Amino acid sequence: MRISFNWLREFVDTDLTVLQVSDRLTMAGLEVEGLEYLGEGISGVVVGRIVSISPHPNADKLTLCEVDNGKEILPIVCGAKNMKAGDKVPLAMAGAKLPGGLKIEKTKLRGVMSFGMLCSEKELGLAKESSGLMILTEDAPLGEDIVKAISLDDWAMEINVTPNRPDCLCTIGIAREAAALARTALRQPKLRLTEHGAKIAGRMKVTVEDQELCPRYAGRLITGITVGPSPAWMRRRLRAVGVRSINNVVDATNYVMMEMGQPLHAFDYQFLAGQEIIVRPAEEGEVFTTLDGIERTLSAGMLLICDADRPVALAGVMGGQNSEVSDGTTEIFLESAYFNPPCVRKTSRKLGLHTEASHRFERGADPEAVIKALDRAASMIAELAGGEIAAERIDEYPNPLKMPVVTLRVAKVNDVLGAALEKNEIADIMKRLHIKIHEETADSILLQAPAFRPDLTREIDFVEEAARVYGYGKIRSSMPARAVAAREPDVALIASRRAREAMHDCGFYEVVNYSFMNPGDFDRLGLPEDDFRRKTVALRNPLSAEQSVMRTTLLPSLLSNLSLNLSHGVRDMKIFELSRVFINAGAGLPNEPLKICGLAYGVRSASPWDAGVRETDFYDLKGAVEQLLDAMRVQNAVFASEEGTPFLHPGKAARLLIGGSPAGYIGQLHPDTAGRWDIPANVYVFEIDFQSIIEAAQELPSYRPLPKYPAVERDIAVIVPTDITSFSVQKTIESLKLAFIEDVRLFDYYEGAPIPDGKKSLAYTVTYRSFEKTLTDEEVNLLHKKIMDALKDRLGAEIREQ
Repeated sequence: MRISFNWLREFVDTDLTVLQVSDRLTMAGLEVEGLEYLGEGISGVVVGRIVSISPHPNADKLTLCEVDNGKEILPIVCGAKNMKAGDKVPLAMAGAKLPGGLKIEKTKLRGVMSFGMLCSEKELGLAKESSGLMILTEDAPLGEDIVKAISLDDWAMEINVTPNRPDCLCTIGIAREAAALARTALRQPKLRLTEHGAKIAGRMKVTVEDQELCPRYAGRLITGITVGPSPAWMRRRLRAVGVRSINNVVDATNYVMMEMGQPLHAFDYQFLAGQEIIVRPAEEGEVFTTLDGIERTLSAGMLLICDADRPVALAGVMGGQNSEVSDGTTEIFLESAYFNPPCVRKTSRKLGLHTEASHRFERGADPEAVIKALDRAASMIAELAGGEIAAERIDEYPNPLKMPVVTLRVAKVNDVLGAALEKNEIADIMKRLHIKIHEETADSILLQAPAFRPDLTREIDFVEEAARVYGYGKIRSSMPARAVAAREPDVALIASRRAREAMHDCGFYEVVNYSFMNPGDFDRLGLPEDDFRRKTVALRNPLSAEQSVMRTTLLPSLLSNLSLNLSHGVRDMKIFELSRVFINAGAGLPNEPLKICGLAYGVRSASPWDAGVRETDFYDLKGAVEQLLDAMRVQNAVFASEEGTPFLHPGKAARLLIGGSPAGYIGQLHPDTAGRWDIPANVYVFEIDFQSIIEAAQELPSYRPLPKYPAVERDIAVIVPTDITSFSVQKTIESLKLAFIEDVRLFDYYEGAPIPDGKKSLAYTVTYRSFEKTLTDEEVNLLHKKIMDALKDRLGAEIREQ
């Protein structure tokens, strides 16, 4: 929320500086995020009056102006054409500085000396584009500093207003807070409203069909107006709070909204069929074109403002193109209403249409400010556009909204705050916040919040108000006197920490993505229609179509992370994510398994200058997964061949089995899948069910004493068909369950001459050890022969001579 400090001071008497007010507001829960001095960068610019204009003797497109600065008349060469003698304009004299660091000097232009520059709004930093000089009003004091003359001697305050404080989305709301904090009175805007002619009742009719969605609807009829530009003071004030000037009628409604927080809308009266307003819910599929020219398809439950024939506005969000105020408008119907906040919020979200009006209505406007704002805007329009306000007004408010009455106990306040406030102090705070006191007892106060504070409904809410205004800084810090009870450690949390540490040790960075995904990612992965990962949980109100379902796999998020980083020049990535996915289980809540997914691409690591560059490959990622499993103390995990995963490269993928059950996959991304994400093909990924890891993990490491006796190693090389995996060979050896076999490790793999076609050579080191004695050669040879015989008999292996 952007607030003008000068505007704020029109409603509250204070000698505090903008920094002091900002500090107090921030400490009271209204964070002032930034301050901007509107006259920043402008110096040496004054109000000048053009005395005469004559052609430049040496340039057809330039003129020579004599300009009075209140002390002397200066010759100024100018290229603009929109001024005349007698106009008052901003004069930047020699030595002046303009926004952007431009310094004005005396200079000779086409042979004529110019002692300054006449400025446009663009040159003063007030507009992006300007068609000519900025023409000032006649009453601008000659020679006065331009910063003061056009109200740039002001500060814009950027305030972060939380969603529960709609009352602070306006100047008066912030002024009310400032007055309460400074212990001073709040001034309300002065109202000068004069009614003329026939009553509105005979010229306008309003019917509200749904009182729940529109509890209050009011309006006034204003005739004989002339639509045109707003006066300079209004344009400057709106610009100070970030609002673009449109015309005097629309600017008046925006002015009142920024001042009082009540959105208003002006309809061109001549375009309201039947001179009637009907407030009704939209029908499913009904079409309406809003002011921005976009045709929108509506849903049942949205609220429309209609005339006798058609919709003319989307209640609380935006008006319609068919009834907007234009230069030819002479009569308007001015609307001021209170709409149901959830209805406006749902409409705005569903249509993707967020406006200043919807921002206020969806948080909860003040139903009691409807008439005040209506009369304020009507009087302002009559003053600026020269119109007449019809007698009386329409006000449909059959069931006035009432705020709850709450008992605030003094003991409760002090117990929560750890303070010692007296009842009179608390009552004074409530009065300063315009909270009504119904009754006081010795130890409690009966309170009712004003209508502009819909967030105050419980006793604890009023306790917070007491704390804010009393001052959080005055509340002493103290440790809570509470017993600390021990509890069972969270196994999943401990396992997650251990897994993250293991991945960090392998050089992986953790990423955290949204829990939503694009349903189109399943097609990009090539998943079949019956794949369980297509059983998604759809969002009712997604932020976008790309985030419309809950994730069933983490992989698309990591692929998108890689694609984004590659587009920003990052060339090497090792990332992982540990998070839950959501599988639609039909009836009831979805399954939410915990998954860990990783991705590696690019150079393996920074290599020494003489070692060359090595790209990350399958075995690097497999090693990282093995290190993860070792860190989790999982001992029954094995890798098996994987051919059925559509997004992995055939022959460069593996399944992870834990306890014999599938737990995940690892492999190189399929080139087709990589192409759909616009990333290189040499990307390696894994995704593992983390719950399977947790269930298989040992809580404590197993203990083995250090061996007392030496190990004996024997190598064995076998020739087997290419379809027999190394895993099968190792499992065959392990299945013999021979005593003294400590380890079996593959150390060589070879295909090619002299190995026959269709076969390969695998070489292993088998380690033998006894924990009770030193093994003899005869004992080891006997065991080694049993292994060779089993490989021959079971796998048809041929033993290679060493």
